Amino acid sequence: MKTMLFLAYVPRGGSCTGSQVRPRKMEQAFCSLGYRVISLWGEPGSASRRAEIRRFSDRIQRESPLFCYAEGPSGPLFYREERKLLHEIAVERGIPTGWFYRDAACFYPEVWAGRPLLDRIKQYPIRFGTREEQRWLEKRVALFFVPTQSFAVDRGLSPFLPLPPGSDALRAGFFSTEPRGKRCIYVGGLSHRYGTDLMLRAFARLNRQGEYPLTVVCRPGETEALRPFRGNSWLTVCHEQGRGLAALYEKQDLALYPLRSGAYQQLVFSVKIPEYLANGLPVAAVYSRETAAFLQKWGVGRCCEDREEAFAGLVRDMLENRREYRNMTERIALCVKNNQWKDRARQAADALQPACGKREST
Repeated sequence: MKTMLFLAYVPRGGSCTGSQVRPRKMEQAFCSLGYRVISLWGEPGSASRRAEIRRFSDRIQRESPLFCYAEGPSGPLFYREERKLLHEIAVERGIPTGWFYRDAACFYPEVWAGRPLLDRIKQYPIRFGTREEQRWLEKRVALFFVPTQSFAVDRGLSPFLPLPPGSDALRAGFFSTEPRGKRCIYVGGLSHRYGTDLMLRAFARLNRQGEYPLTVVCRPGETEALRPFRGNSWLTVCHEQGRGLAALYEKQDLALYPLRSGAYQQLVFSVKIPEYLANGLPVAAVYSRETAAFLQKWGVGRCCEDREEAFAGLVRDMLENRREYRNMTERIALCVKNNQWKDRARQAADALQPACGKREST
């Protein structure tokens, strides 16, 4: 059996945020391709992680992995033992290593606007550490994997391969090519940057013209942004995950992605888009370059300007234009089929395999 190494920098049983979901999905995808995956998980700097690093290092001395895939953390690796391990794998052992460069938010003040002063100050050392880490990684990894090509160009990464989020298989049993109502769902964080106020004002506008129920799924501690609208009958707030969230998706007609189109948002592509599509829902989004390009390429959603009246109009048009809605939902199956997590893992493996030389044939 083919063997590979997999490095993750989050707890294996972590939360359902994008930074936690992606490593789990990628590990599962490599396994589904027939790889024997030797994995390292855990929070960098923790005592348990240090112990795992020692066991991991001892174990791989007895193995002949074809390559190593690393799902980089959200911030730079400050810990000596982490860099020592990566150096051992990529340089001392000569194992071709690919590094998924996850996050560059520290370079964009818009991401931190409105947060506590201490959080904003922390971005300066993180920015310095991220630059230094990139120079360090350039001398060791065979390839940078990135969320989008725009991201790689902006960060000056080379060589690189875009590896955006993948999708689960299309869920069966409720897929519909006709809107059964005007029910919309948003799943994610709540803030000005995430477009919460824009979305809520848009739905207040829509519900003065008709019935447009909105379901918002968020963490229990993040509901303050919803407070001015909580008395409205058209708004339902939930905190579901797993099967509970799947049940909510079954009742919806349209998925919402109202994140504001700032400079950083132009470069990234959210794991939330494939999740929506895997649940059979077209996507109404505020315009950002990479999101718009994906939705347009596959014909599974539309974008609008960063204005509440534009977002309200987009939602209304997508739900009332039955022909367009049918075309979008019919294309979702093809989009999901060609953008699964297994496809992302295969892309990563194929890109790293040529660097393996004779290792793959042994």
